[in-house]
Amino acid sequence: MNRTLVIIPTFNERENLEGVASRVLVHPDVELLIVDDNSPDGTGRLADALANAEPRLHILHRAGKTGLGTAYRDGFAWALGAGFDTVVEMDGDGSHQPEELDRLLCAAETHDVVVGSRWVRGGIVTDWPWQRKLLSRAGSAYARLALGLPYRDITGGYRAYSSQALRRMDLDSLASQGYCFQIDMLARARDAGLDIAEVPITFVERQHGTSKMSGAIVGEAIANVTRWGVQRVANRIAAPFGSEQLRVFAHQLAMFLAVGGVGFLIDVGVFNILRIGVLSPAAVHGGPIIAKLISTSIAIAANWVGNRLWTFRSQRTEDILREGIEFAVASVAGLALSVVCLWVSHYVLGYRSLLADNVSSNVIGLALGTALRFALYRWWVFGHRATRPQPALSVDTAERMTPTAP
Repeated sequence: MNRTLVIIPTFNERENLEGVASRVLVHPDVELLIVDDNSPDGTGRLADALANAEPRLHILHRAGKTGLGTAYRDGFAWALGAGFDTVVEMDGDGSHQPEELDRLLCAAETHDVVVGSRWVRGGIVTDWPWQRKLLSRAGSAYARLALGLPYRDITGGYRAYSSQALRRMDLDSLASQGYCFQIDMLARARDAGLDIAEVPITFVERQHGTSKMSGAIVGEAIANVTRWGVQRVANRIAAPFGSEQLRVFAHQLAMFLAVGGVGFLIDVGVFNILRIGVLSPAAVHGGPIIAKLISTSIAIAANWVGNRLWTFRSQRTEDILREGIEFAVASVAGLALSVVCLWVSHYVLGYRSLLADNVSSNVIGLALGTALRFALYRWWVFGHRATRPQPALSVDTAERMTPTAP
């Protein structure tokens, strides 16, 4: 007989736990594991009382709140050690309907992973404002695009896994949380070649307690998905290069361009916010120039952090002050080169139209300045330390690891 375990992570879900647990245990062949993070409201104590009265209910106490991802990872390890055949993720707030569990388990008979989806035909979301629906749909769409995942509900947390599927997914390396954890798991399942299906579910907004969603969780998801997506593209770009040195070079160049793209967006965004706000020409004389200096400085700082912690992480030095000053000098040199291109085109060669100025500064100048900055960053700013750069991953390795955190 197939043994099924439902895992519900909890933190301050006392008001919801008993009702959800009783609805799960209506299914006679299903057992339930509560993974409680030492909830201050007594959820763990209630789970102990319920477990004493119901042999199919188990409790795993953890020392403190360390996140959804680690709770599920501990729960998966418990399930595999206990010999369960199918393992189900379910929220403890009542948003996932235990009455629909049979729908997932039926699909799990012929698939390795089953995702309860809010966004496929037949899926329903109740009592959500349009902003939350937009955030969820946008998050799934962005992850779909960045990671090449052909599924509709990438962040949903009502899922069923076979035990064989979990053993093939390198759970020990999981470090992501929240939305990010669900994206990470689905990408790992895809990369492991598992058979994945989506079935429609009805998602109901919680009636008791407060949501654990936060800006930090959303920010983690956006940052990690972006990094994983760029890593995926970088490895594909580096793959055709036969020489290991060329592959490392191509890999670093791709990451450098990605960091630069983020810096560009920061520059443009901060400039326009300041330009139409406190530093508008009407409010401050010379406001646009000041706004540009501020936005460019913030973008340079962001680029330094990104390149230091990611692109050239294996080459960074311990002398942060020196490295920061050299990075600023290199960045200014790249900017100066684009200005020189504009000056030569406009004043020396006499090409003075708006189109010519944009081509010389924002096409030729930007390209040459970017090339100069990359060269200076790689061989000067981050080139003092004689450490061999981290080798680029092979395509096969990248496909297996994406999106392992980054």
